[in-house]
Amino acid sequence: MNTLVNINGVLLGDNDRRVCATVADEHVVEEKRCTGPMKDIYEDILFILENKKVYLDANINLTKLSRMLHTNTTYLSKVTNICFGCNFKTLLNKYRINYAKVLLKENECDIRQLPARCGFLSRSTFYAAFAKFEQTTPKDYRAKYLSMMLRQENE
Repeated sequence: MNTLVNINGVLLGDNDRRVCATVADEHVVEEKRCTGPMKDIYEDILFILENKKVYLDANINLTKLSRMLHTNTTYLSKVTNICFGCNFKTLLNKYRINYAKVLLKENECDIRQLPARCGFLSRSTFYAAFAKFEQTTPKDYRAKYLSMMLRQENE
């Protein structure tokens, strides 16, 4: 059974779980520095990001997430910096860009709709974040992926 969740008008199914796997895997090294209560908050952040997909909420911020996790913003920021090795905004954008990459690969979304579907308030912020993490544009990323898939089919 495919469970659907509505976030920002986007229906997400069970297939979206793979979006987060790459981001979570990147943090294995940093996780070793998280101990005790920090590790608990770290795991709570991962759960909220991967299962609740709060990164798709364009208005999510440190304050809102700290309320969800019943902690204060200073501690949440510290845990994010130490355990994930980046600040909160960068962490959100990593998840958002990974989600964009899945949508691009599956050709499920018009590129003009991509920023809003991935939790970005502006197109320019989305393109800047995409370029930062992927060193290319979404259009070129999709074209390269589709080209690669075509070559594999012909082999």
